[in-house]
Amino acid sequence: MAGITLMVPVAMGLTPDGMPPAAATGARALGSWLSGALFEATGGYGAAFGVASALLLGASALSATINERPRPAAQLAPVAGGTSP
Repeated sequence: MAGITLMVPVAMGLTPDGMPPAAATGARALGSWLSGALFEATGGYGAAFGVASALLLGASALSATINERPRPAAQLAPVAGGTSP
């Protein structure tokens, strides 16, 4: 089943994580550059891990607000003046 779920974004022209290829490439390049800049500025990777931890905490707090309750199905109504064949 996992193979099927990974194929859907790829079939839609997205990367397996669901991002457009240009955004995924930009995000990966920015992450590498930012961690390198923080290493050069501080002499270690502690600041990079701190930034990553803060981003992950923010993302987890944001994901906790997702409403997972099922929505009621829409009721279909006939079109005014429509006839059945």
